[in-house]
Amino acid sequence: MSGRLHFLPQTMIKPLVSIITLTYNHERFIRTCIESVLHQSYGRFEHIIIDDGSTDTTEQIVRSFHDSRIRYVRLPHEGLATMGKRYNEALRMARGELIAILEGDDFWPYDKLAKQAPLFENSSVVFSWGKVRQVDHNDQEIDSVPLFSLDTSLWRNEPIGAVLQKLLFFNPIRSPSVMLRTSTLRNIGGFIQPPSLPLVDYPTWLHFALQGTFATTNEVVGFYRIHPVQVTSNQGGNIEEMVALYALSFLSTVSSVIRAQFELSGEAVSKNYERRKVSRFCTEGRRLLLRQEWRAARARYAHALRYGDFLTRLKGALGITASLLHFDMEFLAKILHRPRLR
Repeated sequence: MSGRLHFLPQTMIKPLVSIITLTYNHERFIRTCIESVLHQSYGRFEHIIIDDGSTDTTEQIVRSFHDSRIRYVRLPHEGLATMGKRYNEALRMARGELIAILEGDDFWPYDKLAKQAPLFENSSVVFSWGKVRQVDHNDQEIDSVPLFSLDTSLWRNEPIGAVLQKLLFFNPIRSPSVMLRTSTLRNIGGFIQPPSLPLVDYPTWLHFALQGTFATTNEVVGFYRIHPVQVTSNQGGNIEEMVALYALSFLSTVSSVIRAQFELSGEAVSKNYERRKVSRFCTEGRRLLLRQEWRAARARYAHALRYGDFLTRLKGALGITASLLHFDMEFLAKILHRPRLR
């Protein structure tokens, strides 16, 4: 060497990814979550773990990992109502150019970061997402979400705002598949949690739809866990109604130019959520079957059978049969619970 300093071109420097994990009483799952991060083939990351006052052994499990990339913060328990506050505390700590989200009960394939980080080399990309596999509390696959191709200009949000034609009607974007450009997230004020919603993902996705293009992949880049004590699963029906109200509220803030360009209307959003309210009985019934709460599951499916359209009534009839015979019907889930676009 001549003694001169040699620098890598900017395009060859891998961006630092700040991984944000919120956890609460995830002693059964947090080890798998952290190990899936440490086993990533892409090693330039920091893992920020915010513990919302767990009362089980979550803290001991996290502290058993000795890796300088893990940053663990334990805070007093405040619950779902302050989820946005917790996420934004992690965002203030984040040093990475990119943000990846991984809840304490979810996990990743080993190449998740390697697949998605390079997608942000395109400066117009502010958001990346892909497919996930839903698994139960025993890591058994339940479903793949979404089941349709993401390789379209609409799901890539081209032109900007296009994805609202779908995202206002249903949300197929699961957080373990998501990666965000940090500067854009800070520009919109961080993670967004309206007072009425016990979640941050959907409101934040909607705001990103007006900021830039999305990069999508049809490969599995996350594992999303459904389990009996999952709070948002147990409140599904109430959340669905709150999401509908938020979608209408958000649409009212969208410029008339965007609304006209993509033919977005509050009436269409309202009608869609009325239909989904009935369909939700099937989703709740399915989760009750998983928990072997046969009578409660049967009541949900009975509502679907009474009030739903043809497909929803079919799900209701099969769900009632499953509840009477005491089996969870998961072998039919891929057929019966595919996301419907509108």
